Amino acid sequence: MVHNVDLLIIGNGVAGNSAALTARRLRPEMSIMILGKEVHPEYAAPALPDYLSGELSKEKILVKTFEDYITHNIQLRLNDEVTIIDPDRKTVSTAGGEEFSYGKLIVATGSFPIRLHRMKGTTLPGNFVLKTIDDVEAIAAYPGKHAVVVGSGAIGLEGGLALKERGYERVTVVEALDWISMRSFDKETAGEVVKALRS
Repeated sequence: MVHNVDLLIIGNGVAGNSAALTARRLRPEMSIMILGKEVHPEYAAPALPDYLSGELSKEKILVKTFEDYITHNIQLRLNDEVTIIDPDRKTVSTAGGEEFSYGKLIVATGSFPIRLHRMKGTTLPGNFVLKTIDDVEAIAAYPGKHAVVVGSGAIGLEGGLALKERGYERVTVVEALDWISMRSFDKETAGEVVKALRS
């Protein structure tokens, strides 16, 4: 069975939801569907380190409830990843075997974390990325007390601090560049941040 929709949006993050609400406001009559591979309604990804630390509950980082989608007449299909986009036929297929026909398509899948697959050992248990609610819950469920964080960008530093808040005895941040958060800080500022982190 092929599902027909006027506007199909791949991605249930802030961009996809903003597009859906804007389209609903401009074209009240159109049918709108969001496809997402996660199981959660929209949530605030920048708050994930606060969820990891325990400062915020899952409910506090959720931006929408499932009822919000119903209120705005936006169809929501979750827990099924898009595997094929056929622009000639204007169809999208998912890993679960569903097919969707669209009038307009928006791809709003966001970024993806760098996984260090080429490095030996990175597929072993205890190796994580910090990108989704499921990532946070997997990290929280793992019985670790020492952590190594690869990368000193905002997510790396906030994730490292969150692990300390969770009670990790030691957190080590590893950075390949000349100083931490090189895109955000000059060398002198980065040095002050390092002092604060070490203290």
